[in-house]
Amino acid sequence: MTTSLSTLEGAAIMNNTFCLGIFLALVYCKNLAWEFTAETVSIIAIQLMLGFSVIFRRQQKLMDGLIVLSYYPMAMGIVAVLEALGWD
Repeated sequence: MTTSLSTLEGAAIMNNTFCLGIFLALVYCKNLAWEFTAETVSIIAIQLMLGFSVIFRRQQKLMDGLIVLSYYPMAMGIVAVLEALGWD
């Protein structure tokens, strides 16, 4: 289970990084307006938290899974707070 969860967490981080890179290239090549600062900061923050969770744990437990599950609503909260502060 630990290996499976670690593999899934690594795949999620790789997928988010790859998609973000493609998105940034598209914005640059098509000269689109950049209005995604809050979302990008949220993605990077959640990836760092997830990465640290995987690096510093040798064994994944149910509580770790629940913490990882809470990252999605946390990401939405980060975006809401940053947009309320004026980040586009």
